[in-house]
Formats: sequence, C-alpha cells, structure tokens
Amino acid sequence: MRYIEQNPLGAGIVDQPEKYPFSSYNVNIKIEKDSLVDKDDNPAYLSFGNTTEARIKRYKGFVSEPLENSKLELVRKSLGGQSHFASEKFQAQINELLALKQKKQRGAAKKAIIYP
Repeated sequence: MRYIEQNPLGAGIVDQPEKYPFSSYNVNIKIEKDSLVDKDDNPAYLSFGNTTEARIKRYKGFVSEPLENSKLELVRKSLGGQSHFASEKFQAQINELLALKQKKQRGAAKKAIIYP
C-alpha cells in the first residue's frame, strides 16, 4: 500500500499524496468517495484502527513513512518479474509446496532432435 501511494511522489509528479488524483489515498483518508474502492472490505486498511478517525490518522502516518530499502528492493524485483512479492521464507515454503524450482535454468531451451 505504501509503495503505491508514495509512487507519484517518488516520480516527482506531486509533492503530497492527496494531490495525485489516480490513487486510493484520498478515499482512504475520507476526502473523496469512489465506487471502485471499498475500504470497509479491505482487511489491510481496517487493521489501521477500530474507528474511522483512528484509521485515517494511522494511514496518513503509514504513508508518510519512507519505505525501507530492503522492502523497496523486494517490490522492484517483484515488479520486474524476478521474484514474488513475499519474504524469502514464504517463497521457499510456496515453492516447496508446489514443487517448483526457486530459480530457472539460465540459457536457451534445449532444442528437440527431429528425425526424418
């Protein structure tokens, strides 16, 4: 959530998250309403507090805090298709459950031999 709300600031599009019209930030802090955003059915948003006022205050604080470099790198790798956005431990558990290789083999795929 933080990465998405901070992205327009990092890109230099706006200097405050509420100035960017294409995010859910203004809906989450009750400035606007949007039929596409149902914050009352969003467990992550609801976890910010027991009352609307508490959620708004904590959400503003959450978005204003810089994203840790380690988490920012994880998001960027995920967006680049290099990994999933999850901790290494969780990725290992999922890969084990699904019996997937953690890293793909490098190089081109082996060519099939075709006999006439």
